[in-house]
Parts: sequence; C-alpha cells; structure tokens
Amino acid sequence: MSTTKTLAKGTAWILISTLIIKFLAFIYYIILARTVSQEEIGQFFFVLSIVGIISLFSDLGLSSSAISRFVPFYAGQEKFNYVKKVLKISVSAGTIFSVICAIFLILFAGSLSNFFNKPYLTPLFQIMASYFLVLNFYYLAVNFLQGRKQMKFVSYIQSILEIFKVVLTIIFLFFFGFAAKSIAFGFILSFLFAAFFGWFWVLQEHKSLPKTNEEAKFIPLLKQMVPFGLTMVLIGSMAVINGYTDRVLLGYFFPGTESDIMIGIYTMAIAFSSIIGIFVGAIASIFYPLITELWARKNKEEMQKTTTTVIRWIIISSIPMLLVMLIFPIQILTSIYGENYANGWAVLIIASVYVFISFLSLPSQYILAAMNRLDVTKKIIAVGTVTNVALNLIFIPLYNINGAAFTTLISTTIMTILFLRTSKTTSVKFPKDIYKPIVAGILAMIILYLTASLFDFDEILINFVSQSVAGKDTFSEILLKFLKVFILGIFVLITFSVYLIFLIKFRAFHKEDVEILAGGMRRAKIPEKYISFVEKILLKP
Repeated sequence: MSTTKTLAKGTAWILISTLIIKFLAFIYYIILARTVSQEEIGQFFFVLSIVGIISLFSDLGLSSSAISRFVPFYAGQEKFNYVKKVLKISVSAGTIFSVICAIFLILFAGSLSNFFNKPYLTPLFQIMASYFLVLNFYYLAVNFLQGRKQMKFVSYIQSILEIFKVVLTIIFLFFFGFAAKSIAFGFILSFLFAAFFGWFWVLQEHKSLPKTNEEAKFIPLLKQMVPFGLTMVLIGSMAVINGYTDRVLLGYFFPGTESDIMIGIYTMAIAFSSIIGIFVGAIASIFYPLITELWARKNKEEMQKTTTTVIRWIIISSIPMLLVMLIFPIQILTSIYGENYANGWAVLIIASVYVFISFLSLPSQYILAAMNRLDVTKKIIAVGTVTNVALNLIFIPLYNINGAAFTTLISTTIMTILFLRTSKTTSVKFPKDIYKPIVAGILAMIILYLTASLFDFDEILINFVSQSVAGKDTFSEILLKFLKVFILGIFVLITFSVYLIFLIKFRAFHKEDVEILAGGMRRAKIPEKYISFVEKILLKP
C-alpha cells in the first residue's frame, strides 16, 4: 500500500473516531459544568494533575512508550519475533511499576493532601490509585495497535472510552451524588472498559503476526529499550510538568475553595481549546508509525514528501476553529458551560493560540523519535520546562489563571521554535505556499468579525434566543442551550465556508492533498460522483 493511501486510510478512521470523541467530550464537559459545582470539578482535576505527574514512574518508559517506537520499527524490518518480545516486556514492566505507584499513592494520600492544605482530598487520591494500572493497559493496547497501523481498532477503543465516560459519569453523578468522587469513579471505569475491548483486538493482532525465524534475544533487546525508556521518562516528566504545573501551583498559591473554582474554570477553558486539533490528531496518529517504518527502511525521500504534506494539512485544518475561538470566546464558554465560566475567556483565547503553535512542531518531534534522537528532544523540552515553571512562579500569583495560560504560551512558543530549528537533522521543511492558508484565515477572520458585528451576535444570543424560550423548566433550559449552540454553529459554518472559498481561490490544495481527502471519503463510503466533484473543485485550475 502506498504512503498516501496508508495516510488516507489511517486518517479517515481516526478522523471518524475523533469527531465522535470530541462530540462525546463536549457532552461530558457540559454535563460536568451543568451538574457539578466548580469546586468539585476543580478538586477532581487538581488530583488528576498530581496523579498524572506520579504516573510518569508507572512504567519507566518500558511500556507504552517503548511499544510506540519499537513495534513499528521492527515491523518495518519484518522482525516479528522482536515485535512479540517487545509486547511481553512492556506488559510486564508496565504492570509491576503501575502497582508500585498505586501502593505509593494509597500510603501517601494523606501527606499529599496536607501538603497542599487540602486534607479533604485524601479519599479522592486513594480512589485514583487504581488509575495507574488501568491507564497502563489502556495505552499498551492503543499504542500497540497504532504501531501496527490498525487505526480502525484504535478509533474503536477511543470511542468506547468516551462513550463509557459519559454514560458511567452520568450514572455515578445521579446515583452517588454530584461530587468529585463520582467523576473519579466514572473516569477510571471508562478506561477499564476501553482497555478490556482494546486487549481483545491486541490479542487478535498478536496472533496474526507473521512467523519469522530470527531469535529475539531478551538482553540485547532490553539494552535498547531501557535507555530509550528512561529517556522517555525524562522527556515525559518534563512534558507532564509543563502540562500540570499550572494547576498544581494554582492549588498551592490560592486558598482551598478559591483555587478549586479557578482550576475548574481553567480546565474547562483549556479542554475546549483542544477542539482545534480534531483533524490534527487524526493526521498525527497515523503519521508517527508511518514515519518510523519509512525511517527503518531508510526511505528519506518518501519521509520528506509525507512530512511536507502533513505540515500543510495540519495548518489548513486547524485554522478555522482557531478563528472561532479568537472571535467568540465569551459566547462559547457561556453558551456551552454557563455564565459562571465567562471569566475563562482570556484563557480560551491564549490556549487556542498555543495549541495551534504547538501543532507546528509535531512533525519534527515525531521524526526525532523515529530517528531515536531523543537527546535533541530532551534538551528542547528541558528548556521549555524550566521556562514554564519559572514563569508560572512569577505570573500565577499575579494573574492567576490568565498568568498560567500566558506562561504556557511563552514556553510552547520557545519549544516550537527550537524544534523547527532542528530541520538540518529532521529535514522538515515548510511548503513554499504555506502562506496561502494563513492569508485565507486572516481574510476569513475579518469577514467573520464584521458579520458578527453587523448582526450583533451578542444581541441574538442574549435577547432573541432567550426571549424565544420563556419557560424556566428543565426542558426549556435544554432547548435554550441547543438554540444558542445552533446560532453559534451557524457562525462556525460561515467561517469554514469563507475559509474554504479562499483556499480554493488561492489554489492552496495540492494533488497529494486531494488524494488523501479522496481516500478518506472512499473509506467513508461516499459515492464516487461526489468524490470526483470535490476533486474537480479543489484542483480547479
């Protein structure tokens, strides 16, 4: 199968699951925002941040991280006995170290809670102890199947996770109370069910691996996996610190209830900004195992061609939602989460910008990992981590959640610049016509802003829609919510349409772009006549 077809096939499956996942995540966060207090939400995500940091030591890099690298690498060399051995080592290491981390958290839950002056969080820490083991098996399944380019099953697992997360959270909230503990139980069990289904497909894929004659020696393989794993732990620790320091320091610098509310608002705003990456996540998921196999085969020409295409798609696909976030931050938060979350508007804007910036470095990061040049990645993330922690200590006490978001923007920008400067090693080059989607985005943003001002978007949301639903019962509140989201969706549709028109006008699409899109449409069983029509429009001379 050609690289383009593989990219199209994998992207199509992940895109379908991503749309499902983002929709369910959207519902999940709305349920939390509408039924659980900001304090309880903040408590859960604060504990999850601490647990996330501890989870770095739950496999010492020998579990899911090793699988991501070595499964596609040895598969590319057709050494399938090594693929099987990598899986066995990863399962054993992940299980042992996950259990150790769980025991540690149970024993020291009280000490952790008291350190942050939040003794009421001790039971929540103990509940989350089981998360280590469950998370380990979940990511083992996902990364193994992803390494085998079985994106269909990866999409199934991720969709199952979100479905169970919504269903189980609702059950626990309504039957056991609208509290952080209920969120935690629903969260952990959703990973458990997803891992169960995932391992069913892992075992099937394991049985189907071709039989080869090479001897997969344990010690030589371990000598490769351990240095890689420990390096990944170091890199992961810095990445996790970048991702969780803000919430941890918010909990440290501000009083209990106040910090819980801040973390609740901050987390919801950050979560919504991730919608920008709906298409990017689909592209990146198949890009890493694909580029690893190409590196194993020393096919540098195909690597560069694929990378250029991926960069173009990352930028083209992420700009529309970025524009919406920049223009309608308050309306988005109040329409979806409620008026209590309006204070997070600046966080949503800043987070959207740094999420977009971070996407630009993804190809470089994946290629460095495929080349096993983690020494470069380690240095760059170290710079970002030091910057992040230092600036958080300065800006969070002064500007609370806005300071935390701004700090992440600065550290992300620095890391992205440094990753892009590795082009001599990675051969990552931006397409010469990359200015086209950027100009198209700027023009679309101007038109969207003028349209929103002309029709007075706030007036429509606040007065017209609110007056259309006069009742105060639960059904009326739900109807009002959907009407507001519907109006917001109209403006989003306008943004996408105007942006697409400019892309076509500027001839921003290349032949390989359209091939990938057409391949994805065929995977979705779209009739050929519609595919041909799209191809003619996008490649219009």
